[in-house]
Amino acid sequence: MIRLAQECDIPSLCNFEQILFSTSPWDEKQWRYEIFENMYSQVYVLIVEDEIVAYLDLWITFEVAQIAKIAVNQVAQGQGYGKQLMEYALLCCGKHACETLSLEVRVSNTRAIALYERMGFLKITVRKQYYQDGEDAYLMMSVVGGGQNEGSFDFGN
Repeated sequence: MIRLAQECDIPSLCNFEQILFSTSPWDEKQWRYEIFENMYSQVYVLIVEDEIVAYLDLWITFEVAQIAKIAVNQVAQGQGYGKQLMEYALLCCGKHACETLSLEVRVSNTRAIALYERMGFLKITVRKQYYQDGEDAYLMMSVVGGGQNEGSFDFGN
């Protein structure tokens, strides 16, 4: 089940962050901002057997959407939960008439990159030293429609 994150989910989100993003984990203050104050943010959790196994922070700003965070618990990786959240993000983008969906991903995260490419995302550019530890990131983007402009973008692949 995928649902909007609630206040009771914040400790689990912080715990995931400590495990999965050791160089720059979001803390309780950042999650509170995303869930309760950021008018462009929609934070979703994927629940399996009453436990959060994955989460998604989706920013929708008018016709543009961006995945700010997406993560799957290490013990639940490889079971299709990341794909479920990506499909849900694309569904949300469709409902909001977004034209594009973008994200940044570590160049070393080959499993995630492969998933994003299977879902139609293209590598647009490299963001040099994007992460605090100095690793580069790919900016990846997918055209999701937005109505009238569907198929009219050229990312110069």
